[in-house]
Amino acid sequence: MTPIKPGRFKFSSESIMEVRKQMGLTQNQMANQIGIEPNTLWRWENNKSVPDADALAKIHSLSVERGITPNFFKGKGLGRTRLIVMWDFQNMGVSATDVPAVDAWIKEELNSRFPSMPYRRYKAFAHPSQSSASDELMKLGWKVWEDEEDLDEDLIQQSLSDCGQSASETVYVIITKDGDYTDLLRELRERGVRNFLFAPQEANGNLVNEVGEKRWIPWKGTFNMWYSTFLRPLQ
Repeated sequence: MTPIKPGRFKFSSESIMEVRKQMGLTQNQMANQIGIEPNTLWRWENNKSVPDADALAKIHSLSVERGITPNFFKGKGLGRTRLIVMWDFQNMGVSATDVPAVDAWIKEELNSRFPSMPYRRYKAFAHPSQSSASDELMKLGWKVWEDEEDLDEDLIQQSLSDCGQSASETVYVIITKDGDYTDLLRELRERGVRNFLFAPQEANGNLVNEVGEKRWIPWKGTFNMWYSTFLRPLQ
């Protein structure tokens, strides 16, 4: 009898905890919604046992209903599996009319570099005056945060949180020209995250130096950037 070859993917216990936290649920709440004991969920999250196909299907359905695409399996030796994209839309937004074309270009660039990345998350941080563009982004699968105040700190904290659980499996992409994010990129790199940057030619030089020119994707000149007058000047 021919022995079965080991599969190229294995179950990731971290994925269960990750989707639960994204949904904002406690272990008791999530266990109740999928009809299991809290202790069973605890065992899954701590790699003490593995959920069956029926349980994974329930978690998948629950996640998708909330706009989350879970990735329960990771490749063995297949490289990185998670793509996190953060758009500093307050400082580098585009008009609502241009959003579909820019979104298509960004995702085309990323797909050409990461064609088999199973887990992808897109977030944008905007000003209320950009609400029409924000609506277009949400139609295209972006999660959008809006505030009249500068959202730099929100972007930084969400980047650290989203990349923190599986840093060595994560590719992080930031769309900005603001040099204040240089320290963030450095910290993520030191944690094992692989960083990429979408930025125009006039972007702060420290950003490009931190990611390296090979991981800098120059902003397409045909897209006019929206500039907010309420924000502080870029450093």
